[in-house]
Formats: sequence, structure tokens, C-alpha cells
Amino acid sequence: MRAVSLSLVVVYVLVLLGCGGGNTSGSGSQTAVLQTIQVTPATLAVAAGLSQQFTATGKYSDGTSNDLTSSASWSSSNVAVANISKSGLATSKAQGPAIITAAFNGVSGTGALTVTVPNLLSITVAPGTASVAAGTTQQFSAQGTYTEGSSADLTN
Repeated sequence: MRAVSLSLVVVYVLVLLGCGGGNTSGSGSQTAVLQTIQVTPATLAVAAGLSQQFTATGKYSDGTSNDLTSSASWSSSNVAVANISKSGLATSKAQGPAIITAAFNGVSGTGALTVTVPNLLSITVAPGTASVAAGTTQQFSAQGTYTEGSSADLTN
């Protein structure tokens, strides 16, 4: 009889271990909770007219991380300075600051974007070729094109 009782106790213990140790909370497992969102780059300066990809990484209560870049809702605090797409691609428009925010499930994280003056992309000299007779002059002009799409006369 004692062997049967011991066998039943062993079976009971194994059943409890197999079902999570007798947890009576209802779920039997815990779900990791999103605690923070890290936006990268955290700070960035970019010339007007250029684009920059931002990423969002969720940090969870169980210590894990998950890429939330395509799941997050993205926004810019200053759409006159920079727009941001649903995928986290910021496109700078004009000089100034903007805070880029990624939000998911009620949690948000931010990055700081500073848009600087446009960069000079190219210079076009006109005329492209010229033949000048000895003792005469030829006027050349230079036109600059910038990252945000503008152009300017650079001749003088």
C-alpha cells in the first residue's frame, strides 16, 4: 500500500511540473511587456534635401528586444523642416530642428534631427567649351545645384 501511495505522489508531482507547477493565475505563462522604444540615430544633423533612415527598437520586460521600425507610427514635430514616412525614412526640407517620434502600443521614443544648410552638389560651367582668339576675352558663368533642389549663380 505504501508503494502505491508513493507512486501516486510521484505521478501527482510530475503532473504539476508538466502543467507549470500548479500555477493558478489562469494563463500559465507571462507575456513580455513593451517598456521603452529606442530610436536611432538618437541625434543627427543632415543637410536640407537629404534623407535619413530612422529605426525603432522595442525593449521588453523580459530583457528581449524587437525591431519595431515597420510597425511603429512615425511622426515629425516640425513637418516644415522634415517629413517622415511610415517606414521611418526622414526627408529633410528646410533648415531647423525636428523631433522624430516612433510610437507603438502606447509607448514612444524620440530622436532629434537638425537640418542644416543645403550642401552644394554640383557646379555647371557655361559655356562648356569655348574658342577664344588671342587678345580677346570669354565670359564664363558657374551655376551651383544644392541638395534641396535649389540652384544659384556662383560666377562672382
